[in-house]
Amino acid sequence: MAEVRFENVSKMYGLKRAVSNASFDCKDGEFFSITGPAGAGKTTILKMLAGIEKVTSGEIYIDGRPVNKLPPQDRDVAMAFETYNLYPHFSVYENIAFPLRAPKRKESLSQEEERQRVEEIADFLGIRELLGRRPVQLSGGEKQRVSLARVMVRKPKVYLLDEPIAHLDARIYVTHDYREALGLSNRVAVLRKGVVEQIGTPEEVFHAPSSDFVARFIGDPPANLIDGEIITQNKKTFFSPGDEFRIEIRENLIESAEKAASREGDKHLVRLGIRSSHIKVSREKISDSSFQLPVYAMARSPQGPVCTFELRDCFLQANVVEGVQYQISEKVWLDFDQDRMLFFEKTMDKTYEGNVQAVRDVSFTCEEREFLAVLGPSGSGKSSMLRMIAGLEKITSGEILFDGRVVNDLTPSQRNVALAFESYALYPLMSVYENIAFPLRARGMGDTEVNEKVRFIAGVLDLVDILKKRPSSLSGGHQQRVSLARALVREPKVTLLDEPISHMDQRVRAEMRARIRRLHEELNLTTIYVTHDQAEAQQIGTVNEVWNEPVNRFVATFVGEPQINFIKGRIEGSEEVSIFTKEGRTVFPFSGEVGREYLGTEVSIGVRPQQVKISASQEKETPIKGFIELVEFQGESVILTVKLEDVGDTEIKVATPGERLAQVGDTVWLGFRPETIHLFDKETTISHRVTNNQT
Repeated sequence: MAEVRFENVSKMYGLKRAVSNASFDCKDGEFFSITGPAGAGKTTILKMLAGIEKVTSGEIYIDGRPVNKLPPQDRDVAMAFETYNLYPHFSVYENIAFPLRAPKRKESLSQEEERQRVEEIADFLGIRELLGRRPVQLSGGEKQRVSLARVMVRKPKVYLLDEPIAHLDARIYVTHDYREALGLSNRVAVLRKGVVEQIGTPEEVFHAPSSDFVARFIGDPPANLIDGEIITQNKKTFFSPGDEFRIEIRENLIESAEKAASREGDKHLVRLGIRSSHIKVSREKISDSSFQLPVYAMARSPQGPVCTFELRDCFLQANVVEGVQYQISEKVWLDFDQDRMLFFEKTMDKTYEGNVQAVRDVSFTCEEREFLAVLGPSGSGKSSMLRMIAGLEKITSGEILFDGRVVNDLTPSQRNVALAFESYALYPLMSVYENIAFPLRARGMGDTEVNEKVRFIAGVLDLVDILKKRPSSLSGGHQQRVSLARALVREPKVTLLDEPISHMDQRVRAEMRARIRRLHEELNLTTIYVTHDQAEAQQIGTVNEVWNEPVNRFVATFVGEPQINFIKGRIEGSEEVSIFTKEGRTVFPFSGEVGREYLGTEVSIGVRPQQVKISASQEKETPIKGFIELVEFQGESVILTVKLEDVGDTEIKVATPGERLAQVGDTVWLGFRPETIHLFDKETTISHRVTNNQT
């Protein structure tokens, strides 16, 4: 491996500055992540390091040696791009082997050595069974893994990974996904418009962000940013965003608040930042600093339920206790954790071919006015299903019914269905207003009604200020919202949303989820929403049943981050399950009866990382001993990999609060609550709990 250093590196494209005076170092053996939104300059930095782009100014060093003038092949750097860049006429094997056969490679491998190297990396990435296929036969996720395998196979000095989607040992890693950056890296560099905004450990970047941009970019939901005024009254100092509430600022925070504040006339303005997990919500008043707000929307995140509140110029999101349900417009009490409040200077605005069977024997019902989220990995058939509902793809077999009427033979226009694609598909010569109005004008609607509907939907999706602009002048996130507005404006019978917020920055997604859900309820829509992101499915769709009662191992594994743990066990009684240990077995009560015919059956016991009980000492509820092998900081939580030596060296994941202190090598004791245990048949993978409930 090698040490990499950037010294005041800049890159200009004409008059546009893509990277500005970037300085950082990646130490030998370090995993260094560069994160930032689209257009921040992440990929440009990697391309300059790889030698694909020339440096405008500054110097890049590898192992202390300047490499600005070296061609790519002399730098011994391997780069995996966000796009796959596979050779379409090569097999997967030949794509991976290609860099080993390149004439400029100094080592010469025999056919047997080459095959061994390729198969080794294919096994590591889980693609060995694909080696004989061509890229056209692969899903997007499979193509990405082949691209990564091609980079890793020759074992270079430096790996450069541009938005990969697998867990790898790498050196410099580019991603817009903050979870990947926090979970994988020793240090993280947050990039913004070509400028390094902050470099630090994952904990530093999450808990002590250097700016409002970093606070907003890192986290899901992202940190709340509230603009307000510092007010001094009766020798006390308060923060107030307007009429909604007022919070007294503790004495130890006054200096940082005033340092970040700016003067506008006689007002002292500042931006308050606080994460959703640091806000308490209750129907009862919590403290003298508590204040009341009406609930705007309820949703679910991977960390649990989230309550959204609407302020004058932003949304406020707060985590709520599992199992507590608040009603829309209900007034509740909120209380900010003063030790976690941050004050910032305002630096940003808050804005098929062959025999492939894409869909097989799908049967489901979306009730009238229901919001149904369709969740699945790349290539699982999500988009194909939407296109069949819309009439854009013909059905091979089966029937689709609207209100009991078969629509297989109806044209798209006869189905009254609106579909928002993952791609924007906007008319480039029309303004935003005319793009949104197009489906209304196509139906012969009058100008007055068109204007009313366009401006209503534009207001809901925060597009009023850009109605006169053309798509070419908009960011990807804005174009996605225009596409969404065009689909929703005509109030169709069925609304189909295909990854509608995938191109938006993380800071905008949380707000858009709440907006979409609220719009669905206000317009009484019937909505089917496709996504590969289980967080979106949880926060927009109703997935408590999927989370709490998965029907089989696949569903249990796919929904949840980190994935559910599986441990070998046996059903001992109608309400008891055991785990085999070196000393015999440990029995746990199980909340959910199973039939007598299953007694003595070996099963896979599933427990979600968020629901594993953990203790520093052995207690009645935590009888299983383990050792911490890996600590992954994720911001709101810490993911521990715990090895259970007494349970066949099984490894499981445990999600703990972000403040929990844990070290590799620590001894811990684990346990499972009865209501959190899932049992899956060893052979069929079907859930015994669901099977029993259905009989």
